[in-house]
Amino acid sequence: MSLLSPDALAALARTETLVAVVRGDSVEAPPEAARLGDAKALAELARRALGGPVTVEAAGEPWEARAARDGDAILLVAHPATAARDLADLDAFLHFASHELKGPLHVLGLACHLIEARAAKGEKLEPGSVDQIRRQVTRLTRQINQLLEAGRIRQRRIELLVEEVDLAELANAALEHVDEARRRDVHLRAEPSTVRADRARVTDAIEGLIDNALRFAPPGTPVEIDVRDGSPSTVTVADRGPGVAAEALPQLFALAVGPEARRGRIGLGLGLYLARSVARLHGGDLVYQANDPGARFTLSLPK
Repeated sequence: MSLLSPDALAALARTETLVAVVRGDSVEAPPEAARLGDAKALAELARRALGGPVTVEAAGEPWEARAARDGDAILLVAHPATAARDLADLDAFLHFASHELKGPLHVLGLACHLIEARAAKGEKLEPGSVDQIRRQVTRLTRQINQLLEAGRIRQRRIELLVEEVDLAELANAALEHVDEARRRDVHLRAEPSTVRADRARVTDAIEGLIDNALRFAPPGTPVEIDVRDGSPSTVTVADRGPGVAAEALPQLFALAVGPEARRGRIGLGLGLYLARSVARLHGGDLVYQANDPGARFTLSLPK
């Protein structure tokens, strides 16, 4: 009798954890485990992993496998190595994120205090105070929405609302959220390109790439957006900032990214993770290239 029912094996597989139960030459595993090899390969991997964690390549991605004995059976557990790192760093990431969220909250509290003090003196409210509050609310709302979306992606609770959309239109919609002071630095070249995609999520992904570029591009230097029709269609966002350090590349699209991992600036580090996740949910991808100087990110979506 299996240590885990077929339904339990399938449920674990959907959480990015592949499980196999090995007894001699008999292997019970969900269909998803086939990416790690056939029954013979899984049995061999289980025996190797008894000696400690084993890293294997599957579908171009490193996986970490662990195994433990239970009577005459070996229970094999495997998950993407990137997921293992994300989980190991989760506490540090949440601690970092909480400090990031405190920033705009502190500014909002201070602005409210100043407004109350002026109101008590009968002074008029300065328009700049309202603008400052609005900017901080927008920033805080975006960060909270990113955290919620990251949670949905990690738990695989994403349901795409797919329809025919024009990537050029989505790029223009994303530009509407760019701060006016930086909008003149952004240059958009777009040709009509119709794809089947989730309008809101792809717009957010493009907005995240633009925000990422503006965060690192010195004021006055161009951020170039190029929308190209094709198979696949692409949206490329390029800046002329400091680029990405070689040691940061392995963590560039990871969930748990600290301030040191992305060109030495502060941020939750969720924009690139979310953009690539959205692209891959659509069957596309997000890739990085050095721009010499700067960074170039290309989001691709199939027709």
